[in-house]
Amino acid sequence: MIKLFISDVDGTLLQPGESEISESVKRYLRTLLASGKSVAIASGRTYKSLTKLFGELAETVYLIPCDGALCLKNGRVLYHRPISVENVRRAISVAKENGLCLHLAAADHGYAFGGAEFEAKLTKEHTEDFIRANSLSDVKAQIYKIAFYGRAPNFPVIPADLRRSYRSDGWCEYVYRYADKGTALSDLQNRLYLSKLDTAALGDGANDEKMLKGAKRAFALSDTLAEASGAQRIVSAEKALELIIAE
Repeated sequence: MIKLFISDVDGTLLQPGESEISESVKRYLRTLLASGKSVAIASGRTYKSLTKLFGELAETVYLIPCDGALCLKNGRVLYHRPISVENVRRAISVAKENGLCLHLAAADHGYAFGGAEFEAKLTKEHTEDFIRANSLSDVKAQIYKIAFYGRAPNFPVIPADLRRSYRSDGWCEYVYRYADKGTALSDLQNRLYLSKLDTAALGDGANDEKMLKGAKRAFALSDTLAEASGAQRIVSAEKALELIIAE
């Protein structure tokens, strides 16, 4: 019997063009929780973005933001894979030397380097809570994701202990090399005394592959991911949730 459900957000529970989780998806998630199942939300988004997106549901589910770099429940960090201070320092230098904007994601807030226009973008498009920063001395918390924004944003040479987790729409993002959704899922399963046999997972992209491979019932919203992960191809998140609830 499935006891844990984990899902990606963008392109999965939240479809392109949508800014809010639909009431039907929220209803399915509440049904899972009411039946005694645990629910985890895994995303490249930051923690604050997820809490705002899921509203009251964020208080009852496990949140795995920053592409698997940490896991929280009710604001308490259960698992984390932070980025080194040296790499944070290097990112700030790269941004300044190349005229890039920079967002550093901590567990419960962010740090913004880049001026009023960039700050407005973070507020409007990414629902971010952030602290305006100018140097490393302004960064008072551990960092879990480095996000450059601007023309050709990137590290000149990617540090060996980081991996690029996302690049699109002017953004280029990095997390700790061994931080991913699959590893975060494994840690959560251990905490809950569960295994792959107790788990269902849903995703749509390549960064969901390890997560889907860690679940007995795996559902993919793309043919490519279904083939790569061995998951069942599904037409919608709602359909996958219906199948899990019906078990």
